[in-house]
Parts: sequence; C-alpha cells; structure tokens
Amino acid sequence: MNFTMNASDYDYEWVSVYWMDDVS
Repeated sequence: MNFTMNASDYDYEWVSVYWMDDVS
C-alpha cells in the first residue's frame, strides 16, 4: 500500500488512529 500523504494535508494523529483501527 502506497502511503503518500503529507502531514500538512492530513492530521497525523487522525492518520495514526485510522491506520491502527484498519490494522486491528
């Protein structure tokens, strides 16, 4: 999976929570 998101465009915290939830 290509993770090409800029922290400035996306909230890093939200991304982390989303990724963790997706992995779990």
